[in-house]
Amino acid sequence: MPLAQCSYGFCAIKNEASYLAGATNTDSTERALIKNYFEKARWWRTKQITVTDIWRQFIQGEVFLGTLSSTRSIMTSLEGTLAEQNRPFNDVFTNAAGYAGRRYLWGIHAARGRPSEISYRDTSVTNWFYSQWLADTLDEPQVEFYLLSASWLVDWNWRSQPETPDGFMRACLSTATNGLAALWTCQRTPPAGPWRMELLGLGYHLGAALQRTLTVNLDQSSRAVYVLGDPTLCSYVTAPASNLTAVTNGFPIRVSLSWTGSPEASAGYYACRGLSLEDALTNTVWSLPVGSTNFTDNAPMAGQTNVYLLRAAQVIDTGGGSFTNLSRAVWTSVRIP
Repeated sequence: MPLAQCSYGFCAIKNEASYLAGATNTDSTERALIKNYFEKARWWRTKQITVTDIWRQFIQGEVFLGTLSSTRSIMTSLEGTLAEQNRPFNDVFTNAAGYAGRRYLWGIHAARGRPSEISYRDTSVTNWFYSQWLADTLDEPQVEFYLLSASWLVDWNWRSQPETPDGFMRACLSTATNGLAALWTCQRTPPAGPWRMELLGLGYHLGAALQRTLTVNLDQSSRAVYVLGDPTLCSYVTAPASNLTAVTNGFPIRVSLSWTGSPEASAGYYACRGLSLEDALTNTVWSLPVGSTNFTDNAPMAGQTNVYLLRAAQVIDTGGGSFTNLSRAVWTSVRIP
């Protein structure tokens, strides 16, 4: 089994439905969904998507209480809290208005499931939330990462009823502005998982959380926990600098860098230089103080195109500890005679 189950081929929620406005061809619809997903991931990595709260959840009955262990891992690792908070029912799969302007990092939902729907709203009566509803932006949950526990959701090849193809988790990732990854675990005795989120609280990515979960409980989890989406996404993102420029001046030639600062660079910046983007990541590094918006390289490499990378650094405190988070790099280049 691969360390992370990834899929970028997010199919239309239902093949017979025109998921995007005006879309009639399934292939073109899928391409549009994939393009939109990568655009959302880019927004996340560059801090164009921000959240107001860490988590909210819906647990439908005692049979799903095992999911609370995963919730507690999120609470302690990210929030640094131990006490469970009461959350209203119908708390994840509700319309956007029901979020009252809040946006959540994690939406935890454990309930009965079918290939293209999940139960919601009540713990005593089964009400179904259908995947095609997610095509309407008014019904889009304001959640970036889903942790789901329900039947059928990862039976990717189930086609005994072609008119209701399995696709609920893919639908969660196909929404317009939210939905970056969907994690799944099944309820069993002993339960699969629980998800171990400690590394997320230290700046690691979803794939690391999956590895950690499998390491702790391999026998029960190896075939019962999944990540759908990009496993390199992290819970914490630092806003990058912008407008990086490089100009040459003086003799001997120097390179002057300037940029618009990141609002979150509480630990300054790291600047790198190389002959390519890959080379710069492992080459000369300068540590620059908080508030910097310019820097001069007094010894650029002559006769070469010098590539410069700049990353903002931020100290983040979570329930898991403190760490220095680096932003996505911005880069520029200049030819030195």
